[in-house]
Amino acid sequence: MSEQWPKAIDQPSMMREVCDRLNMDSTTERICKAWQTVQGDLLHCYTLNIVEFHTWQAAISQNVSAQPKANPLSVYQFTNGQAIVNQRHEPVTLDVFGNELLCTLDGSRDHARLREYLMKRMNDGAFILRLDNQPMSDQNLAQEALDQVLTQTLKKLANAALLVA
Repeated sequence: MSEQWPKAIDQPSMMREVCDRLNMDSTTERICKAWQTVQGDLLHCYTLNIVEFHTWQAAISQNVSAQPKANPLSVYQFTNGQAIVNQRHEPVTLDVFGNELLCTLDGSRDHARLREYLMKRMNDGAFILRLDNQPMSDQNLAQEALDQVLTQTLKKLANAALLVA
């Protein structure tokens, strides 16, 4: 289940995965017994607040695409000064870079254009990158740092269920 996060996994797919990982044959009796065990374990995990049950799966993107797109509702909430709620109906707080990127993620920009946007915003004074507690003045170092920040921030947005497939 953790490999699917932040998406949910349906029960038949989960059971197929359990059978595959346990190298189980497909005899009905063994699968039924294994499924009963898995269901009992899931119910126990649910009572401990370890897993959640859902009846619907939003179009959450687990991976960062070449041209990432943010959930339009989250963008609307952000631009209107409202609390951001992700596709799992959870409140999300963004850092400076998440705030900078969220509204630009409309699926039309690739990573290079997003980095250019961040560079422009940095040059406009929207934020300051620091190295050894000093503002970064070398543009090459700043671009390298922004590449790392962009990758990390996009992954955080995906893990926070703010990107759509």
